[in-house]
Amino acid sequence: MTFSGRISEIGDIKIKSSLYEKVVKRQRSKSVVMYISQSEYDQFILPYFNNNENKLPYNLEFCDSNLNIDDLVNKLNLNASEVLITAWSSKPIPSDICSHVPTLRYISHITGTVRSIIPRNIIEQGIVVTNWGDSIARTVAEHCL
Repeated sequence: MTFSGRISEIGDIKIKSSLYEKVVKRQRSKSVVMYISQSEYDQFILPYFNNNENKLPYNLEFCDSNLNIDDLVNKLNLNASEVLITAWSSKPIPSDICSHVPTLRYISHITGTVRSIIPRNIIEQGIVVTNWGDSIARTVAEHCL
C-alpha cells in the first residue's frame, strides 16, 4: 500500500500525512457528551483544557443538564457517543439507556457518588462507570470556606 503526502511525527511514530489525516478524522468523529451545567463545565472541565479542546482526539459535546433525558439520548445517538460525563446537576440516567443508546460504553461522574445518578443495572449491563474520586476535593474545600 502506498501513501502520498509528507511525513508527520506522532510521538516516535512517523507516518504519511494522508494516513494521519484519515486516522485523526476518524478519531475526531467520536464524541464525548457532557451532561452537566454550564457552571460545572466552567469549574471542572474548562481549566483542564485551557482552550485546547480542538487538539483532543475526540469532540466534546455539551448537553445542558437542564434538558430532559430524551434530549440527552438524542444527543448521544446523534453523535454515536461512547462516553457520557455527568455531574451534580445531571438528572438520573434511566436504567434502560443501553437499549436506547447502543454505542454507550463509559460513564464518568465527575462529582461525588454515582448512586443517585446511575442505576446499578447499568453497570451490570457492562457499561464502565467511574467517578473522578478526589480530583475536585480542592474546589469543594474552597467552596466550603
